[in-house]
Amino acid sequence: MVQSTRDGVAGTRDGVVMIFLFQAPEMGLLAPDLVLYLDIPPEKAADRGGYGVERYEQLDFQQKVAQHYQILRDNT
Repeated sequence: MVQSTRDGVAGTRDGVVMIFLFQAPEMGLLAPDLVLYLDIPPEKAADRGGYGVERYEQLDFQQKVAQHYQILRDNT
């Protein structure tokens, strides 16, 4: 699994404020040939068995993470 600074931004509570700080190390680097973003609504993910056992598996937090990923999404 390839992680980028986008994962760090989306997973922070202040992700929107921190976007530029986290993106700075990637500026000037080659863009990947393909990026796959598998999108599932947090409410749907919460339906799976065992949801909520992990620390970050809280619906309100996952909704914020999903919003941050939408902000970071680049359609190019």
